[in-house]
Amino acid sequence: MDRLAVRVTLAGLWLAALPGRTAGWLVAAARRVTSDDRGESPVTVAIITVGMVAIAIAVLAIVRSKAEGVANNICTQADGTNCK
Repeated sequence: MDRLAVRVTLAGLWLAALPGRTAGWLVAAARRVTSDDRGESPVTVAIITVGMVAIAIAVLAIVRSKAEGVANNICTQADGTNCK
């Protein structure tokens, strides 16, 4: 009878602690998923950096060509009658 009481008590304690353990396992699994899903490998960072540099070069080339076009159309004559 004593063994039965001990086993029932232990089973009750195990069942009472089960939701807490399950929540702990779920939180740990969620942390693993979010930390593994960040893409912080050096290769990924290098690819993103190279892509951003390429985009910046393209934007600067477009802005420079537009600025040169505007600068070439500026009238520098004093009277302004010969300007386009």
